[in-house]
Amino acid sequence: MGQAPAGEAGIVGDVGDRVGGRVTMPRLRLPILNSAATLTVVGSLTVGGKMRIAYVPGASPGGRPPGPARGASSHPRLRSGDDSNRGTAGDARGEDPMSTSEALVAGQVIDTARYPLPDPASAGWTRVVSRVRHELQNHGCSVLPNFIRSSRRAALRLECAAIAPLAYYDVETVNAYNIATDASLPADHPGRIALRRGNAFVARDRIHEDFIIHQLYTDELFKYFIACCFELPQVHELADSLAGLCLNVLNPGMEHPWHFDTNEFTVSMLTQEPQAGGVFEYCPNIRSAQAENFADVRAVLAGRGGHLIRRLSLRPGDLQLFKGRYSLHRVTSVHGATARHCAIFAYCERPGVVGSVARTRQLFGRVLPEHLAAEGRAVRVDQLLD
Repeated sequence: MGQAPAGEAGIVGDVGDRVGGRVTMPRLRLPILNSAATLTVVGSLTVGGKMRIAYVPGASPGGRPPGPARGASSHPRLRSGDDSNRGTAGDARGEDPMSTSEALVAGQVIDTARYPLPDPASAGWTRVVSRVRHELQNHGCSVLPNFIRSSRRAALRLECAAIAPLAYYDVETVNAYNIATDASLPADHPGRIALRRGNAFVARDRIHEDFIIHQLYTDELFKYFIACCFELPQVHELADSLAGLCLNVLNPGMEHPWHFDTNEFTVSMLTQEPQAGGVFEYCPNIRSAQAENFADVRAVLAGRGGHLIRRLSLRPGDLQLFKGRYSLHRVTSVHGATARHCAIFAYCERPGVVGSVARTRQLFGRVLPEHLAAEGRAVRVDQLLD
């Protein structure tokens, strides 16, 4: 796609013609820069008649923004370029690096005054990422209040409410590991403790691509921000057409019992709050990639682990980040006449993660050929129970 000095970022391409309400850019031009660092386009924003393109060099280990070259910022940045010293990107391979019909999601739906995702070089961006990292390290979870603009929260709720009836409902007996309840386990294993699961899920293939939650999930700047918050070089969408992005629906009287996630970390957003109940509770880092810590898990499931539990008050439009694979968590029973809706953005450190056949059928009532093909060779970062 192009090259950029380590730590450098930015420059713009010219906006092309508008055809039928869609902006086209037959030729995107980027500067000729000499370096071995790979250039990655992460977003665009139309400003003053120009399409501003944000790009970043390859991320450094640990998920930190690319390190600075001499005299360069330690964060990627947007900057407006002139017509001098420009080359062409994409022309050599006959392809455009991104669809110009996409506007920058951050500028449309995110409260960028609080969370300046379009400007990773800003002090505000650095403060937000630093705060999230601190909270994840010390509390196991971080919440970004009012992440969605107030003007878009009604649309966020209505879009999700419209597809909530498409959720797969099945009240059943499960365990915290989402493995077969008749699995051969020792008598004192926490997996033997039966739990009642009454939540429902709308699968990704039922969520329209124009919906706010889908735009966020696939947006490159959003994923870059999430990776930096979790101190990762990058994050990948799940290679799962059902579980990558989903809407968790909890109707009155139902709960989502204690469980661990398949992916290492979880990003979620409440889209509709119930009248009462529906509280998110979690046990930060109760297990690790090296140790299941069955004793503490069993204590929580048996009602003796209150000292291990944290509780959060969430509002629609809040963005929540936590490590769901290692933190036991649940949503308490919902009360009143209004259901609880929560979007789940599932990312992973490695590409190719697909849910197991048993768990996919449990959550969505169906499996796809990709789940059958992946059975027995699942991509995981550990050997923990699923």
